[in-house]
Amino acid sequence: LDAEHDAYSGQTDSVICRRRVMFVKPHFWLLIDDVEGHARHPIEVAFQFAPIRVTRGPHPWVRADTAKGHVFWVAAFASEPLQTKVACGELVPMRGWTSSDYGERQPAPMLIYSSLATLPWRCLTLLLPDAERSDSPPSVSLLYDEAHRPRGLTFEESGTSLAIDGH
Repeated sequence: LDAEHDAYSGQTDSVICRRRVMFVKPHFWLLIDDVEGHARHPIEVAFQFAPIRVTRGPHPWVRADTAKGHVFWVAAFASEPLQTKVACGELVPMRGWTSSDYGERQPAPMLIYSSLATLPWRCLTLLLPDAERSDSPPSVSLLYDEAHRPRGLTFEESGTSLAIDGH
């Protein structure tokens, strides 16, 4: 999947957001978020979960434990440092809620990665199902392009690598 959003193009600093989603069957998903522009901007990448247990693991990992006992690891790697937060049932701003019916809501974890970044900016987010329910995530190292933006990753244990082009 490759999608682009240009709703901020009329601003002083024309900003374009692009997301690519890759499914490396049957192992993992990789999200590539690129934000193009020139100035410094606050950026957030957020994931709303169902009402399950979501905890911060060893940096940069977050662990989600599903109701059926499965484990799902999430890690984001960006061209500038990221702050990681799990919000649940917050009112100001309204974050961390789901609804199963009109007029009802229940707290549910929302994973938020944020950064104050000078554009252009890139974030790679690894979404990794873990059938073995490991206590710790895999060791992953990043590959970088000439502008020091993440462009891929290597799973240390298997040596498996994935690199994306810069466009």
